[in-house]
Amino acid sequence: MSARVCIVGAGPRGTSVLERLGALAGSLDLEVHVVDPFPPGPGRIWRERQPSLLWMNSTVAGVAMFGPGVPSLGEWSGLPATAFATRPQAGAYFSWVFEQAASRVSRLVVHTDRVVDIVDGRVVLGSGSSFQVDAVILAQGHIDPLPSPAELEYLDHARRFGLTYVPSGYASDVSAIPAGAPVIARGLGLTFVDYMVLLTEGRGGQFHRVPGGELVYEPSGREPVLYAGSRSGLPYHAKPGYRLAEPAPLPKFLDRETVPGAALDFVGDLWPLVVKEGAWGYYHELFLAHPERVRGQWADFVTGFEKFDWGSAELEALIEEAVPGDRFDIDALFEPLRWHGGDFHTFAEQFLAEVLDVRNNRDRSPLIGAVNGIGSALGVVHELLAERRIAGASRVIDIEQRFLPMTSFLTSGPPGRRAEELLALARAGFVRFLGPGLEITPRADGFVAVTEAATVTARCLIEARLPPPSIGRADDPLVRALLARGECVEDTVGDWSSGQLGVRAGDHRLLRADGSAHPMTFAVGPCVAGFRAPISDGPAELDFFTQNDSVARAALAGLAT
Repeated sequence: MSARVCIVGAGPRGTSVLERLGALAGSLDLEVHVVDPFPPGPGRIWRERQPSLLWMNSTVAGVAMFGPGVPSLGEWSGLPATAFATRPQAGAYFSWVFEQAASRVSRLVVHTDRVVDIVDGRVVLGSGSSFQVDAVILAQGHIDPLPSPAELEYLDHARRFGLTYVPSGYASDVSAIPAGAPVIARGLGLTFVDYMVLLTEGRGGQFHRVPGGELVYEPSGREPVLYAGSRSGLPYHAKPGYRLAEPAPLPKFLDRETVPGAALDFVGDLWPLVVKEGAWGYYHELFLAHPERVRGQWADFVTGFEKFDWGSAELEALIEEAVPGDRFDIDALFEPLRWHGGDFHTFAEQFLAEVLDVRNNRDRSPLIGAVNGIGSALGVVHELLAERRIAGASRVIDIEQRFLPMTSFLTSGPPGRRAEELLALARAGFVRFLGPGLEITPRADGFVAVTEAATVTARCLIEARLPPPSIGRADDPLVRALLARGECVEDTVGDWSSGQLGVRAGDHRLLRADGSAHPMTFAVGPCVAGFRAPISDGPAELDFFTQNDSVARAALAGLAT
């Protein structure tokens, strides 16, 4: 028996799907077509031809998502387990993995092109050529949206008044930004960190340590001054500088298999379990890594901890008896150090120093355990969202606007070295923290940034953030063509939309406008509703593999019928 499959997207996601197809095909004579305008393996994000100053956001030991028999990036590269590879280094690794995966299928055809349409199994490329297949798997990764109406207005305003405006998206060319100029950066996450590095170290500046260990910045004279703000006004928590000796088994209390029912209310049904998951990670680390700071044995504590509900008098009494100090405080995690007036920039520097102390000081490792627990809960919430088991109103207000931003703040920050560099730049005056509640108004003389703490005008504005997903505005000709014919839909619940592709839970078949699932078109990855983003090294990387494995199995099962 023979079959032809097309994988749209040749980055790590498409590479993993290819590897799974080859591993599971058995005696099937399988011909696979892979289509991507960027190099197969690394794809667009991890291509080798980009500045080595741009890093991965996972340690090399954590990049181990390709399944049995495929070494991790750390094993392949020989880098220390806790190192963060550059993107070109990661690209070389993904290229190698692609070559290994390619050898496992009967025939492989790589098209350096874009898929612009799929009609009755015929894949149409941008070059005008086409070919027939039996199944299609969409694995494009993040599908960029076209500029939003607000961004189009900013672009038009910048053109009319000779200003510089950089729309949201991955960090891009910064050559047009003049030295010494004030620059407003909206966003303080990973994209901001990339811009920060390109505009400082990328322009010849250097970091070095002084006696006492503090990292300081020596400027080149070609840097701008970044005025950075966001909703919270604070940079994300940094990745920890060490691995927990014995991480807590997760998930423990919040698991999609054990949460009963549908139409769940996030605050009433799920939030107590989210908190307990964080507490579980915290106390597991406290008891096992710091037994001198507790009373009694872990086994005895676990018995009561598992039995009692979070917030109950019994559990509070158990914790009070076993833990003299160092108790888990969810408010301290989810409500960053509150700003009570005064100079916000100084406050933000103090916040960064505190974050770095948690990252570097093993005495504070229970906080890392708590973050891991919250990260596990986030993954389960994503799965419940995909299965439509959370009530619509609760999705929008409690999850989309509160829980997800705060968990990203805790779990999706940069490597610790980058956070240390940010602090050095802040102390040197090349980064200024504007404060929370950033609002921007375009004027003829520049963009005016207003927060609760400061007002700044600059002739350059960088949207230092990724845009939210929007399949309805996808900058992808294939998605637009499928959407126009009703062959794919944007995931919605009531008036709320995830901005991602709707797929059938379980087998990832693409959902159509009439509610049916496409028989042989699948989708997987960040473009899909319910996608679980990597939280930390370990469980989320396994999710990457299991998602791709299940899609490959579903596609092969369909080919066999």
